[in-house]
Amino acid sequence: MRSNRRFRKRIPLSDAERRKRKREIILIFVLIAVIALLTFAETRLIFFGEEFPVSNTILMFILINVNLLLLILLIFLVFMLAGFIWSLRDPERRLRWHSVLLKVPKLNHWLKLAVFSDWCRSMALLLSSQVPAVHAMKIANAGVSNLALRETLNKATRRVQEGETIHSALSEQSHIPGFMLHLIGSGE
Repeated sequence: MRSNRRFRKRIPLSDAERRKRKREIILIFVLIAVIALLTFAETRLIFFGEEFPVSNTILMFILINVNLLLLILLIFLVFMLAGFIWSLRDPERRLRWHSVLLKVPKLNHWLKLAVFSDWCRSMALLLSSQVPAVHAMKIANAGVSNLALRETLNKATRRVQEGETIHSALSEQSHIPGFMLHLIGSGE
């Protein structure tokens, strides 16, 4: 993969895209400068007792309340995340969550690739160590962290235990990538 990065051509940006990026960068720096100045002005107002125009006072009031609102929102999100993680301790909820993850369009592809590449590595190691295929599948299935995919692989394991080939048992399951099926089929 690294060699592909060297040969990849960089597509030059058009003048309009360059101007747009420059405007975005300038806008970000201006926003940072305004927030920094208003924060400094707020401390001057508190510590030095100086009077400011109404427009500055309104901007500082908005900035103070936005910071407070963002802090409250952050605390709320932390509690929601902690509650969500705590609720995943229940196996049924975790299975539903893993099923939802498999339905997310771009994430499901990468999730399946990661899980099945680990599963195939475990199977290869176990089979090369002369572990029987059914036992190797059970051991490799135990290492799958996604419960929905683990259930899929457990169904295939039961079918292999009943006498089917690994390829035919896996091909009837819905989440198995096609290239993996072809490799397993040619290996059998």
